[in-house]
Amino acid sequence: MTGLSCRSVTNANRFRSLTTIALCFCLSACGKNTDSVTSGDEASSTHISQSDTNTDSAISQRLIKQFSDLYQRARTSAAESLTAIQLFLGSPSAETLEAAQLAWQQSHDDYLLAQVSQSLSIPHPVLDSPVSDDENIAGHTLEIRLDQYPAIPGYLDSVNGYPQSGLIHTELPLTLKTLQNEHQLSDTAYVALGFHALQVMLFAESTEADARHHDFLSVKPAQKSNIDAAKRRREITLLLATQIVDDITLRHDEWRAENGFYRDFVLTLAETTVEKMLRDALDNESITQQTSTDHISSEILSQRAALLQGLLQPVETSDKEEPAEKSL
Repeated sequence: MTGLSCRSVTNANRFRSLTTIALCFCLSACGKNTDSVTSGDEASSTHISQSDTNTDSAISQRLIKQFSDLYQRARTSAAESLTAIQLFLGSPSAETLEAAQLAWQQSHDDYLLAQVSQSLSIPHPVLDSPVSDDENIAGHTLEIRLDQYPAIPGYLDSVNGYPQSGLIHTELPLTLKTLQNEHQLSDTAYVALGFHALQVMLFAESTEADARHHDFLSVKPAQKSNIDAAKRRREITLLLATQIVDDITLRHDEWRAENGFYRDFVLTLAETTVEKMLRDALDNESITQQTSTDHISSEILSQRAALLQGLLQPVETSDKEEPAEKSL
């Protein structure tokens, strides 16, 4: 697998240790009752009592299945977007570019729908940590890698009035390591990874030709320049699309695996705790709807809220009597 190395995710010993830390943190944040043991230096440890666990909770099982299915859909959509982009890069035209743009939009929408899982405030000990295994590579959380917004187009490529701007017109090697280090280098809007960096490459207005797809066709480099901008555009676009698939797969695997972090975590929680997490997430979505920008469409925001409400609905109606059958 290309892109972000998942060695830290598969390192069992480190993972178990970090999972325990995240587990304690989240339970404290959710307001669960815990037992504390205070040592001489007043350090305390938190654990879950057996009575608090409920591995047969219906709401927990629904939650796990819902987000497992959503990340499966998001990964499939990202893979389809990558295929459309590969076809465009192999044969740049107005038609193949439009297909790639539509595939990007669908992939981003599907990811944003699955991404509502982050509103549950379950921090993953590796994916939600900005620490890098390599001191020579900048660390970013998975969300910052995938969906940092907004992005300044001129940080990556030409913009009107500045035809030689962006990483495209430098001699920096276009590798994932380079993009990780350039990502948010001195400003949060200096985006070099994820959906919105890819959006810049696919949707930017052409400054060199009549249509954007022409910018991906190599021509003789301008005088006093050895840079083949079109070739570099093709390279970075493919790299970004591949990185998105790989990064979504990391979250996907942690939700869908039988021993994945999220499944193991959610099944330790009492049903009342899961209900509270969902209600808090629904409240957060309401705030997002009131302060939303063009990053997330109103349609996707509505779907996210409906999804959370749907997970809660069976709980809220379970005590109601079933309607009596009509007599003939």
